[in-house]
Amino acid sequence: MIFRFLSFVTIISLMALLGGCSSDDAEGQEGGPPATRVEVVTPERQTLSTTLMSSGTIASRNEVRVIAQTEGKVTMIEVEEGDRVTEGEIIVQLDDSIPHAQYREAEANYREANRNLERFEQLYERDLISQQEYQNIVAQAEIAEARYEYRRALYEYTTIRAPITGVVTYRAVDRGDIASQRDLLLTVTDLQDLVIRVDVSELEAPHLNRGDEASVTIDAYGGNQFQGRIRRVFPSADPDTRLIPVEVELVDKDERIFPGLFARVEFQTQRRDNVLVIPVNSVLTNPQGERYVYTVNDDTAHYKKITTGMRTDDYIEIIDGIDEDDKIVLRGAGSLRDMTPVQITER
Repeated sequence: MIFRFLSFVTIISLMALLGGCSSDDAEGQEGGPPATRVEVVTPERQTLSTTLMSSGTIASRNEVRVIAQTEGKVTMIEVEEGDRVTEGEIIVQLDDSIPHAQYREAEANYREANRNLERFEQLYERDLISQQEYQNIVAQAEIAEARYEYRRALYEYTTIRAPITGVVTYRAVDRGDIASQRDLLLTVTDLQDLVIRVDVSELEAPHLNRGDEASVTIDAYGGNQFQGRIRRVFPSADPDTRLIPVEVELVDKDERIFPGLFARVEFQTQRRDNVLVIPVNSVLTNPQGERYVYTVNDDTAHYKKITTGMRTDDYIEIIDGIDEDDKIVLRGAGSLRDMTPVQITER
């Protein structure tokens, strides 16, 4: 009897326990799943711009190599690297004693030939000489004139003048050196007309146009920035690298800047004003490649497909799909589904 009584009590206890568990489960089911905590943002209007960075070496558009056009001993050279010269200024003088004598001899022969030509013209007009004799005298006068011009040119070549206004950036000879014809004497560079040639991708080049502004950073001067402007975009690309040369001229004139310095050039490739944007991190992509976001309304997440436009590192333009007053899930969207209960937390 005692055993039966204990078994009955045990059964009653187990039933009570099971009944309590069932009641608790029912209460949990009635309460539903816990809400997902999310952070939200609202769309805003901004100006979006994208930039492109490339690097190159500063060079001068106008650099002239001064070449000896005749042979001679250097009797005067007063300029050195770093000296400024003015166009037409005498910068090198070669020994002109022999060329000058040859020039004077040719000049005398030329004058004598002209006097003979005048005398024989009178004789020819009076039919005192034949046409053949007259033509021979004309030919002799022309030869004398050509020799005179040639000797004068060689004489003038001994005095070498600055071809442009600029700075001497290289000097190859000293006083007393013998300069042969076609020897390099000096290099004169115009430091007021500096450019940087950089290479950009064929995908970015269509966004760049002549006259567009650019920012030039020169590492040698602590990263100081200077104003630049696109001078030209080359009409052809390298077939191997698919890169297109772009030439940028320096608008700022600074005596510290000279050819050979390394420079970084930053271009603004696109710009859109007053566009509706949201953070890039809030945008998701489904397996079909469609972009979407989750909006929050009445503590519930709603799946919204969107159409996007221009993008930067931080923001993306919204063309269609959401409004300015929508609350967009910024954090926590990865675990959401359409109609998921959510709880908005402070950012």
